[in-house]
Amino acid sequence: MTIRYPIECTTCQQGITLRISLGTQKKQNIAISCPQCKQKISLLLTTDKSSENYQPNIEIQENGRCSIENKDFKILNLHTELIYPKHMINESIMLPQGMINIELYEYAQNKGIVGSLKKAKKSSNPFGFNMRSLFDELGGDSYLLEDWECIYKAYSLYENEMFELMEKELQNYSKIHTVYNNGSLIYSIVFDFLLRFIAPNTILYNEIKNILNKAKNKKSKFQKFRIYYKDELFNLHWKNYIDIFNEYFKNFSEFNRLLLNTKIELYPEESEYIFCPVNFDEVKMFYGNAYEYITTHITIFACINNIINNRNFDTFERMNLIKYNKLNKESKSGPLQSNEIFKKFTENLESSWRNASHHKWFYIDKNNPGWLLYRSGGTGALNKISYINYIYKSNQLMMNIALMAMIEIKFLIK
Repeated sequence: MTIRYPIECTTCQQGITLRISLGTQKKQNIAISCPQCKQKISLLLTTDKSSENYQPNIEIQENGRCSIENKDFKILNLHTELIYPKHMINESIMLPQGMINIELYEYAQNKGIVGSLKKAKKSSNPFGFNMRSLFDELGGDSYLLEDWECIYKAYSLYENEMFELMEKELQNYSKIHTVYNNGSLIYSIVFDFLLRFIAPNTILYNEIKNILNKAKNKKSKFQKFRIYYKDELFNLHWKNYIDIFNEYFKNFSEFNRLLLNTKIELYPEESEYIFCPVNFDEVKMFYGNAYEYITTHITIFACINNIINNRNFDTFERMNLIKYNKLNKESKSGPLQSNEIFKKFTENLESSWRNASHHKWFYIDKNNPGWLLYRSGGTGALNKISYINYIYKSNQLMMNIALMAMIEIKFLIK
């Protein structure tokens, strides 16, 4: 559904006609940079999922007011869950959503991430596809945010040993009737949620699971590792997982614009897309935090790698686990470079971004909407990255963290 919503920037009085294609979340945030004065304009859309032909409630939250459209208004096409190409941003007649969905789906199909989808027999869509089916096939999920809020509350009750209240809260999980309970309802639901989060791209998880099964076949070595994990790593790791997912979903609207692209590994070129960092202050710490958790939790894969190479879990080729744990973050990926699957978890890490994220060296480029500036080391050369790049790679880290958590659930439950 696309709505036409004319507004006026309260800073410079520029008229803007927003053509907003709605996503599937109950609450959807829209933030743009005014095309005239570059100031932030933000809106909140609240929708009723139970209605097929719902009209969203729109609340202008910052620097805008409703207006009456005239010929001087500038048109902006927006989608709350997709990035549009630059040449479609100001399109006044056609709606970009259908074309973008088809492009995404065909790319995912060519990569083997999704299968073939039959065209609808009766459809008003000019492409002959059901847009809802395309969204589902690409891993779109309208209940991710709500289900995370359910899990977050239930996990807090679980930690406080309020198990009856936890079980009651988990009944609000949207897929509760299809969850396979493998002995612990809370972790079964978390696993189901993470599988939905990475869907449809489950290839990497299946590859890691196969490696884990090889390690499990070395029963005595793996059992010692399992004991070590439960005694030394479990509590810290799961606190980290809950914290970083909660940070992510607090700003889900920002990450969600590129989530479908990330799921199918299709990076949108900066030269063809516009995505302005008007909400960057809310997410600028995220990359650094996610980086820290990955480089901490990578110990799990390093130990599995030792086992499948017929060594004890704490015995590396050139050191023991005590020495490994003292390595700096960048060096911890070294023992994984010989494993083509495990090294994928560290090959996209940007230590300079982590430092900029944690030390407040990131800035919005005021002269170039859509770009960020940072200095390497805070005093080094000035670097520039697109906001699309920042959000896309943040999503990549979140996908990797989800995969790590899924493997750790396999440790918890035999």
